[in-house]
Amino acid sequence: MVKLVERRNPDPKFYSAGFLFFVQLVHVSFLLVLIKEIFDLHYFVFSKTYLVNKLYWMPLAIVWLIVVNIYYNKRYPELVKLYEGKEIITTRNTIIVFSLLLIPLIFTIILSMR
Repeated sequence: MVKLVERRNPDPKFYSAGFLFFVQLVHVSFLLVLIKEIFDLHYFVFSKTYLVNKLYWMPLAIVWLIVVNIYYNKRYPELVKLYEGKEIITTRNTIIVFSLLLIPLIFTIILSMR
């Protein structure tokens, strides 16, 4: 019997592309909420229930994730060469990465609750 851990085969490139996709998703949703608040726009919705709207947008998100993954895999050798021999995981870089994610996410949550 094959163990699940052996079959899973985690790919760090896909995890990196997934994190990049999530950060892009947060930034796009922040821009949409900001435009909605500034110009008092009402976006098209498929249904009045949140679950149905989320399910309709899911195929677009999957295609977007695939595109980000393909683009990231093409650029991966360049990124390895660029950062080869450099210390990547530092406190400064960690603060920059998480602030680029958390600050727009917090503002998106605050603006969408209004």
